Amino acid sequence: KALIRRNGRGNIERDLQLSDHTINRIAHADQMGLTLLGMANATGQFSLTRLNSNTSLKWSKLLTAPTGVIDLNIQSAPSQIIIAGQLNDQSIWICSVDSIGSINWAQTLSLANKDLTLADILIQDDESCWLLGNTGEQAIFIQEVHTNGSLGESIELSSSTLSSIQAQALIPEE
Repeated sequence: KALIRRNGRGNIERDLQLSDHTINRIAHADQMGLTLLGMANATGQFSLTRLNSNTSLKWSKLLTAPTGVIDLNIQSAPSQIIIAGQLNDQSIWICSVDSIGSINWAQTLSLANKDLTLADILIQDDESCWLLGNTGEQAIFIQEVHTNGSLGESIELSSSTLSSIQAQALIPEE
C-alpha cells in the first residue's frame, strides 16, 4: 500500500510505502499530521500509523482490541487519539492512544439490554469526546467520555423525541 502526496500542480512530492494492512480510516489533527488506522483482523489486531505534516513516518504500531471488534473509527487530537469500534450488538470498545502510540486506557461501553451501533466520535476542545450512535429501539445515544476514560453524561433520544424536536425546528418564530 502507498500514500502519495501531490503538490498544487499534481506532481508527486512524496510516496510513502505502507505495510500490508488495509487502511480503514484517516484522522487529521491540524499541524500534527495524519493518523492512519488499519482494519482489525480476526484476533483484534489493528495497525496505527502516525505521519507528520510532511507525511514522513513518525511511528507505526500494531495494537490489539478485544477479539471481534469491527468497524473501527478514529478521531485525533494534539495529545491523544480516540479509537472506537463495534464489539458486538450491545457493546462498543473505546480506547485512548497517546502521541507515541501507546494505549492510555481502554474500556467497553454497554447500555442495559440495548443494541448499540457506533456512528461517530466527536472530540471536544478539552479532548474529552462524545460517542454518537443508534440503539436497536430507533433511538440515538450520545455518551460523553472524559480524557481519563471515565464515562460522563449519557443521553438517549427516542424517535418520537427527535420527531418533536424536528417539528419544533420547522415552526417559524414570530
